[in-house]
Amino acid sequence: MNDWVTPLEWEDGIQNIPKMKRNTQNYLRSKKRVEYTKSGRSVIYKREWIMDYYRVNTSHVVPKAN
Repeated sequence: MNDWVTPLEWEDGIQNIPKMKRNTQNYLRSKKRVEYTKSGRSVIYKREWIMDYYRVNTSHVVPKAN
C-alpha cells in the first residue's frame, strides 16, 4: 500500500480516507491543522497524517436518553 496521498486522491477519498475538498485542504494547511510536505511544487500527505487529523477532529455522537 502506498503511504503517500496527493490532494487529488484525498479529494476522491481513496484508501478508506473520507473525501475532503481541495479548498478545505488548502485552508487546513494554511492554519497548520494538517501535516504535509512538498516535493517541488507538489503537496503530498502521508496517510497517517491524514488519519491523525481525523482522529483529533472527529467527535462521536452520544444518543440522548429517553
